Amino acid sequence: RQARCTPCAVGDYQDALNEGACKTCGLGRTTNSSGQSNESQCQCEPGKEPSTHPDKAGTCVCPAGSSHSGTGSCTPCISNSYSEEQDTQICTSCGLGRITADVGTREEAQCECEEGKVPSSSNTSCVCPVGRFKNGLVCFNCIEGQYQDLKDQAACKPCPRGSKSKAPGAVSRAQCECTTMEMERNATTATCSCKRGTKTPDGQVCILCGKDSYQDGEPERTCKNCPSLTETVSE
Repeated sequence: RQARCTPCAVGDYQDALNEGACKTCGLGRTTNSSGQSNESQCQCEPGKEPSTHPDKAGTCVCPAGSSHSGTGSCTPCISNSYSEEQDTQICTSCGLGRITADVGTREEAQCECEEGKVPSSSNTSCVCPVGRFKNGLVCFNCIEGQYQDLKDQAACKPCPRGSKSKAPGAVSRAQCECTTMEMERNATTATCSCKRGTKTPDGQVCILCGKDSYQDGEPERTCKNCPSLTETVSE
């Protein structure tokens, strides 16, 4: 009785005559149709590519920028994650504060800081820059009168006594300026205090000494009166 011939199924082939079974194309490989007679007709399944790993020669796997759950199908890495190797089961997160422009990212270098943040010192995450502070995952500018000269801080630093930063987002203590012209800065402490020749009734506001009075030492609540029969040339 003559044997019955059956075409090889999709994903199989047979390059010899009168064989009892077809040969499989291998992991991740298939054919366009049934009845194929040569291994060269085996090609990678859609979304896969030839493996570059020596132990998986002749197979097709999920490319970098994707992952698989073991079922065989490839899924592009979601936003803010990546995979640099073929045949990855889990994509790697870009890290705190880092994002990708699209899905399917293949390199960590494509993870960028989200708007308003900068790379951390270790370059493994993105943090709030100098001049700003963090509240949860959001960065805010330091308000007037404050500054921040370090990255990734939960609060801003107050300007030294008697000084104030003129605009939000000050990045150094040098941006804290004396609040009035009647004040001067201490070179050591960076604090501002009333100049000689002024008085400070409330301990905060500096007022020039009036006619016939003076102040030659640390400002006090009142100025000193000129000695008898003398007067000041000007206020």
